[in-house]
Amino acid sequence: MNYLTIGHCCHDHDNGHYVLGGSASYCSFLAKSLSLDTTVLTSVGPDFLFQNKFNEAKITFVNKLATHTTQFENTSIGNERSQKLLGKANNISLEDINLLPNMVPDIVHLGPICNEVDIAFKTMCPTSIIGANIQGWLRHTKPDHEVYLKEMDWTTLNGIDIVFFSDEDIKFFPTALDQIRQNCPIVVVTHGDKGATVYNQSEQLKFRSFPVLALDTVGAGDVFSTAFLVNYAQHKDLEQACIFANCAASYIVEGSGLENLPTLEMIEARVGKYLLL
Repeated sequence: MNYLTIGHCCHDHDNGHYVLGGSASYCSFLAKSLSLDTTVLTSVGPDFLFQNKFNEAKITFVNKLATHTTQFENTSIGNERSQKLLGKANNISLEDINLLPNMVPDIVHLGPICNEVDIAFKTMCPTSIIGANIQGWLRHTKPDHEVYLKEMDWTTLNGIDIVFFSDEDIKFFPTALDQIRQNCPIVVVTHGDKGATVYNQSEQLKFRSFPVLALDTVGAGDVFSTAFLVNYAQHKDLEQACIFANCAASYIVEGSGLENLPTLEMIEARVGKYLLL
């Protein structure tokens, strides 16, 4: 199975040093951990610090070269987190599919982090399952580089098969969920440690999370969405996909960064326990 994710791999400034960030990073590494042929279409600069990680993982890394890599500064105070966008690489447009190797992906996963991914990628391959994490399309910056969320035109999501976002992403937009459901056949809303809800036309399915001690939630939504898309592409079962995704995300929150990514066997072990809870 071929998996393509599109979005910026970035530098996250954390306690005086840089760590690898970006939805495309977390998504591609989990897809590879699940033994998929994995390609990432991104834009980074010659200052990018983590190329070797992708090379070692044998992830096909297709780069639209920028002058510098996207950089976020994250500040946490209690349960609140603020972000600043200190630099941004090139936007990725539909015409950049010409950079890709000759491939027909089974899954196309759009993972914008700073409004950099052309939503027209939803049309790139009619035979693919198209998934999207929409938070990055909601991110905008103030003159001081502080990131804030701004409502998007929800009708532009029409044509995407499965959209993912958290309840925090749309908390300022009271009509967003209804509008997104009108435009997308499958909508998945995550609720942190309270699980997730899957909307499928008139159906609403609620799933609890797998109980763990969460130390760091960065990347959890990306891992969840990737696991969901991969499992759904294989089995076409929403309940199975969401349980699988919840169990995958339970690993990433137990640590910090990409070192906690699970294998298929690890996820399946927790799926078995989940069904007994």
